[in-house]
Parts: sequence; C-alpha cells; structure tokens
Amino acid sequence: VADGIGGYEGGEVASALTVTSLAEVVAATRGTLEERLAAAVAEANRRILHLQEAHGSELRAMGTALTALALDARTGQAAACHVGDSRMYRLGAQGLEALTQDHNVGTELVREGLLAPEALRRHPQRNMLTRALGAAGEVQPDLLAFTAAPGEAYLLMTDGMLDVVSEEEVAATAREATAWNEVGPRLVALAEARQNDDDATVVAVRLEADAEGPA
Repeated sequence: VADGIGGYEGGEVASALTVTSLAEVVAATRGTLEERLAAAVAEANRRILHLQEAHGSELRAMGTALTALALDARTGQAAACHVGDSRMYRLGAQGLEALTQDHNVGTELVREGLLAPEALRRHPQRNMLTRALGAAGEVQPDLLAFTAAPGEAYLLMTDGMLDVVSEEEVAATAREATAWNEVGPRLVALAEARQNDDDATVVAVRLEADAEGPA
C-alpha cells in the first residue's frame, strides 16, 4: 500500500513509482526478504528524488507513505517494511494486532508521553508525517521479519480508511465476510459510505493450507 502525498498528481506519481520499484527490486535482488524490501525502498526513494529534481516545482513536494508485506508461501517466511502512516495488522482470535507504528507527529508525541491518547484526534499536526519516501536523501523504513502460518490473515490499510472505520469494525467486517476476497471491497464501501475525503485502500491477505506445501 503506497499512499501518495504532495498533491494529486505528485502523490499519484510517487505512489505508482514506489509500487513498480518494489516489485522490480524485490524480484531482482538476492538476500532475505527483509534485505530485499530494504533495497527496494532505497531504490524507490532514489527514483522519486530523481523525478523531483527533473521536474522542478511541478513535482517537488511529491512523496509517499509505504507499507508492504512480502511472503514466501513455500517456507512461510515473511517480511514487512513500513514508512509513514498506513498500517499493517494481523487478524487473530483476539482481533487486530498492529504490526506497524505510525510515523507522524501526533503518534510520536503520544509515544513520547507528551500528548494524551484521547487528545490525539484534536491535535492540529497529528497527521504530519515524520517519515516518507521522497522527503530526504535517505529513508529509514521499519523492517520486520517473521514466520507466517496457514490460516493467518494480514490487512494493510491507508490512514484514510482508519480515519473513518474503527479497528473493531475492520475485524468484524473481515470475520463476517463469506469469502476472503470480499473483505477489501466491503471495507472500502464502508469508508466511502461515511463520506471519507481521503484515499481508502485495503490489501487483505490470508494464507490457506495447501496439500503441496506449507501454504
């Protein structure tokens, strides 16, 4: 999930470039999934900065948040990278488990004990990103490596989704769906019904048991 910033055109270019770079570099790079994701993020950031320089003021402010999951279905090995304020959750018996932390002013103030959680929604700079692709010469993604098991489910969502749909509603919608490919469309429809002005994007992944391999 790549959620662009810097105006419609710039954000669209940055997010599309990031998704393309991620697919290309992860496929062409050797190493662990974590190492390949890190290389892909660095390359995407380099390409965004190059376009900023080439197009001047037209795309100077463009950038993107990124939350990505890589899975090897044969081994169950998984890795995630995260920059910005989209989120990744694991859906389990107890509900949603957040696997990422937002990189924005409001969340970091709460984390440092400088802002009460209940005051977060009222803070004027709560959504100002502290990390994003395209914001600096080097980007520092949060990287996570873990083992995924058949039956586990993962949800990647932009902040526009979570601004209008609670975590409890996300979990309930995922559990109520009769088919897993209904989860994303149902969540997006729920966000759109609430007149959300921001982008609401969902990637929903569930690992199924397979007779020929682990998942």
